[in-house]
Amino acid sequence: MADKATQAQNSVETAHNAVQSAEANPTDRQVAQAQRSLRHAQAAVDQALESSSNESAVTSSVNQLAEDQAAINGSASE
Repeated sequence: MADKATQAQNSVETAHNAVQSAEANPTDRQVAQAQRSLRHAQAAVDQALESSSNESAVTSSVNQLAEDQAAINGSASE
């Protein structure tokens, strides 16, 4: 089983892909899916921060997640 840092990275990557899809095709459904993916990724990152010894992997996930959250928030408000 993957460690929490790896799970967080995978969740953030999935969320990133969902955000890119929503930016390319900003329907209500795509934006809602991206927001769900971002919430899931945030929970995975939070768990990784609490339990992981791989700080660089978690930090990378935190940074990507923040960028994607900003991107979806910007497109959702347009």
